[in-house]
Amino acid sequence: MVDFASAFRRIGQDPATFAQRFETFYYDFKAHYDGKTWVDEETSCREIFKLQTRVLPVLELLLDNATFKQLREELDLLAQSDLHLLPFFRTYLDAMNTVVEEIWARLASDIPGALSLKRDFEAQITPSFQRSKAMLQAMNTSTTHIAA
Repeated sequence: MVDFASAFRRIGQDPATFAQRFETFYYDFKAHYDGKTWVDEETSCREIFKLQTRVLPVLELLLDNATFKQLREELDLLAQSDLHLLPFFRTYLDAMNTVVEEIWARLASDIPGALSLKRDFEAQITPSFQRSKAMLQAMNTSTTHIAA
């Protein structure tokens, strides 16, 4: 997501080069978006759950009750937290896709309008990433105590 946001910003604002630079971005972004890589990430969440069900019975025999309970809670959190975070990322990519399509539709006849759409979305990038960083930090904070 960060790579595409950075590439989106690097398209620039020059009306003389905007259409050509946007076209390059458009095809790269659409290949990623249409590839739906977040589906693989959701599968990874399920893999954490599967691993947990295989590993916990063995570890329960090796760990004291308090440590095992803490480990189980942390694995539950990890298995579920990604499921909450991934829809946020999907929502962001869907919003970016909508704007990318709107800009694409305007390129042939309305460069100023396309630039305006780009600037409007660009203004949302940093706040969106700040929210995702806060979510990741909260997840990281809740899981770091298991390493201690």
